[in-house]
Amino acid sequence: MAAASSASDWQKKAKDLEAELGVADEQVFAQYEAGFQSAVDLAVFYYNCSPDRFDVHMGVVDGKVERVFDRLDEVNDPPA
Repeated sequence: MAAASSASDWQKKAKDLEAELGVADEQVFAQYEAGFQSAVDLAVFYYNCSPDRFDVHMGVVDGKVERVFDRLDEVNDPPA
């Protein structure tokens, strides 16, 4: 009986930690997006370019613009 209780305690703790990790992931991405938006705003201001050309999910890899980051909801719930 004690082993079953201990196992359920660990399962609950694991679920709680998983939920905390999900919140932390969302907070990190929100900070990343805020920083990215600030950089876009500065680029638009200083270089008088259109903000439509910027995408938080894109980056330069080997001299080419490529998707380097997936949205958390796309990673967790891929399209059917």
